[in-house]
Amino acid sequence: MFLEPREATYVSLASYIAVGTLAILIWDILHNLPAGYKILFKYRIRLSTLVYVFSRITSLCYVIWCSIYYTAPIGDCNQSQTGFAAFYPAAISSSTLLFLFRVHLVYDGNPRVMIPFSLLWVLVLGGTVTAPIGLKGVAIGPTDYCMVSGAEVYVSASVIVPLVYDTVVFLAITYRLAASPYEIATTEGGFWKALAGNYLPGLSKLLLKDGQSYYA
Repeated sequence: MFLEPREATYVSLASYIAVGTLAILIWDILHNLPAGYKILFKYRIRLSTLVYVFSRITSLCYVIWCSIYYTAPIGDCNQSQTGFAAFYPAAISSSTLLFLFRVHLVYDGNPRVMIPFSLLWVLVLGGTVTAPIGLKGVAIGPTDYCMVSGAEVYVSASVIVPLVYDTVVFLAITYRLAASPYEIATTEGGFWKALAGNYLPGLSKLLLKDGQSYYA
């Protein structure tokens, strides 16, 4: 089976995106090496530290394997597809768990907030597991190069649920950090100043800006 023009375009775009994402991730890891060193060796190791390291490792493994899958003649495409997709739940669930830790910090562990957000994180974990189960790989023609041949309908949950979770977390943290009824009610342009974090202390402003950068 050879590719139709539309499929060829998809495979090319997928390979470009995979390699580009790998380059960005490697740059980000190298750029943050000093901060990572401090986290690992200068401060006490906590659960959040272990989750952070696990998130970095699994994300890197996933992107590397994904890049190889789309650019190298690896053969055994369906099994390889399942293999690299298996890193997806680990990478996404650990990254989103870090967001849950942020919610805990910002809301001081308020059970009324943490219980629904924890349940939503469990849904993220369940949604991402659909990726290695529902994605199928196939060889391109007589070659050993691979492509994704199809996906079950439920695989969309692996993208939609984390996206909803990230959005809700971002909005919740932004609301908690930036909302200032007094400034909004009494200062001209107060809402936008609050949204920009102009009135926040250092740590809170950093959390707000980091969340905004994630969505930018």
